[in-house]
Amino acid sequence: MARALAQGAVVDPAEIQIERFDGSRGVLLGGAAPIFRADGKLDVAVSIFIDVTKFKEQEERRRFLVEAGALLASSLDYARTLATIAKLAVPGLSDWCTVDIAQPDGSLARVAVANVDASKTRWIEELGARHSSEPQAPSALDEVVQSGKPKLLNDVPDQLLTQSKLTG
Repeated sequence: MARALAQGAVVDPAEIQIERFDGSRGVLLGGAAPIFRADGKLDVAVSIFIDVTKFKEQEERRRFLVEAGALLASSLDYARTLATIAKLAVPGLSDWCTVDIAQPDGSLARVAVANVDASKTRWIEELGARHSSEPQAPSALDEVVQSGKPKLLNDVPDQLLTQSKLTG
C-alpha cells in the first residue's frame, strides 16, 4: 500500500510468507492500487490480500507426485529410488521421512531416512533399530502396517516424541 500511495501506481500481486498468531505459517497473495479523486489527485490506496496457503500446499504435493512418479519409473533399484523419494519429501512435504519395507517374515526393513536436520538422520536410524529390537512396543508404524491404511500426523505431539524417545 505504501508503494501504491508513494508512486501512484498499481502494485502487482506478490506472494508474502507470513507467520500467524498461532505460530502456523502461510502464504498470502497481496497487491495494491491507488485511487484518484475526480480532479486526478491521489486520494487513497486499497490493498487486497488472499490466503493462498492451501493452493500452495496442493501445488507442492502435485510437484512431489510428478517428481516421485518420474523417479519411480527411472530405476529398477528400489532401495536407491525410495531413498531419493524420501529426500524429495523433505523439506517440501515434511520435516523427516522414513521408508520401511515389509519383509516376508513380517518384520520391517528401513531402506531410507531423510531429515531437515542431517545430524538427526543417524539418531532416527538408531531409533528404528531400537524399535525393531522391542517388538512389544506398538507404534504408529505398526498401526499402518496392520491396518494397511496411511496415517498422517500434521503435528506430532510431545507425548509421542517422548514415548518414542525422539527428543533425545
